[in-house]
Amino acid sequence: MKIVDDEDSGDVVINGHRVEGWLDDQPCPHCKHHQIYALQYDAYFCPACNVWLQENCGDPGCAFCKARPTKPLPPRASA
Repeated sequence: MKIVDDEDSGDVVINGHRVEGWLDDQPCPHCKHHQIYALQYDAYFCPACNVWLQENCGDPGCAFCKARPTKPLPPRASA
C-alpha cells in the first residue's frame, strides 16, 4: 500500500485515491497502521483495514455521517 501525505494540497493519496485530510500519528487499534483523518466525513479510518475507526454520531441529519460510505476506500485503493 502506497500512502503519500501531500501537505501542499491537504490530501492523503492512498494507492492513487485522494482523501482530503491528513495522516495521523495515532495507530489503528487493530493493526497499528497510522490512522487517516477524512475531512469530508469528520472521521478517522485505517487504510490497511479499510474500516472507520469512529462510529456514526447517530444524528440522522448529520451531514458528515449520512454521506459516509460503508468502507472508507474503494476496493481498488485498499488493495
